[in-house]
Amino acid sequence: MSHSVISLGLGLGGGKSATSSGAPSGGGGGTPFANTKSVTFDGVDDYATFTPGTIAATDDYTLSMWLNGRSFSALAFALSDPYLACLSLQSGNVFFQTRTTSSYSYGTKTVITGASVDTWYHLAVVKQANVPSGSTTFTYYVNGSSVGTNVHGTVAETFAFGKANGTPFLMQLGRYSGNAFYINGLIDELAIFTSIPSGRSGALDATAISGIWGGGTPSSLSTLAPRNWYRMGDGDEAGSGTTVYDMGSAGGGTTDMTLENAVYSTDVPS
Repeated sequence: MSHSVISLGLGLGGGKSATSSGAPSGGGGGTPFANTKSVTFDGVDDYATFTPGTIAATDDYTLSMWLNGRSFSALAFALSDPYLACLSLQSGNVFFQTRTTSSYSYGTKTVITGASVDTWYHLAVVKQANVPSGSTTFTYYVNGSSVGTNVHGTVAETFAFGKANGTPFLMQLGRYSGNAFYINGLIDELAIFTSIPSGRSGALDATAISGIWGGGTPSSLSTLAPRNWYRMGDGDEAGSGTTVYDMGSAGGGTTDMTLENAVYSTDVPS
């Protein structure tokens, strides 16, 4: 399996250095928000799976997550699914692949060139159907700032979280489907948005994404009403067991994440 990497020459080496603890910052419901856990993957056999449910091909969405890579030399997948934007690492770069059709055809956008190891980056991709009219636009963000777009020629792009014969697709975290391309690194605060307060589109705007970045320290996403929110050890699972509970509005056991060999870590963005 081969993948080409398109270098944008962004040189975004200014992510937040890894730390051993996260500082509490603003919470909801009278409970202080604290980020003290992430999930670590060893690059050998660690991964996680989850099924966040079905989102229509024409729906807008935003995917947000924090990534810290210990190695960028070999091709590895931080996030993959047949019908979602894949997040990959290779040769010192980080890139997104976004599905362009129902066939195995992708648009690729390098979002970091010359990524720094042991460094936390906040990464996001926003999908907007019918923007411009008759097309689909993907906008990519690193550390709260836009780093480019891909525009595809139809509205029905990335059959996100679709179903095959009525069965939801299983998403892979930390590897590519088929027991391959494992990452060596950490992932934290993975969230998916399809609707947000005031009835606006599920495609978060630049201001909201900059707020999620927050200068490099995660804060509560509750006011943005994420559909799925995996706190990677700071949710109801409280850093124990192999189930990462979905703290988003979707809820329910079918949306929870299962860790396979991957474990919790106290190395978090701060």
